[in-house]
Amino acid sequence: MLREILITYSIYDAELGYVQGMNLITAILLYHIKSPEHTFWALVDLMEYRELRMIYVGNLEHLVSHGNRIDHLICTTLNSLYVHMLKLGVNSRCFLDGWILSLMSKIIPLEDMPSVLINFRKIGWNFIYQLILSFFKALKDCLLMAEE
Repeated sequence: MLREILITYSIYDAELGYVQGMNLITAILLYHIKSPEHTFWALVDLMEYRELRMIYVGNLEHLVSHGNRIDHLICTTLNSLYVHMLKLGVNSRCFLDGWILSLMSKIIPLEDMPSVLINFRKIGWNFIYQLILSFFKALKDCLLMAEE
């Protein structure tokens, strides 16, 4: 069923087609919605009306832009952690891109993803930014002790 939904979406939005990473979000939608038709339309809603599509287009400039905004939030909100990561040579893009592309499904338990998707629908990207920031806040002390 997942494959058929992704093929249908790639026909529906032929300009974009299928892009790696869409399968993660579609699989979560299908798992929770159960109906392939309703899953397809939920995907369309996220892609078209919640600006998820934008992170997959062109040379991924919107993905880079979201990553830069999150880096800026970490720098201004958790500066000591940001500086520590810089000292260690940690490039946040190594994990942020995957988190953004999957709407955090790479690290959020499957059973909690409906609330992530609902809040993303209601609030948009600011919800994802705050979710990522909350992860860093929760792990700040542990991360500051890291030496590599």
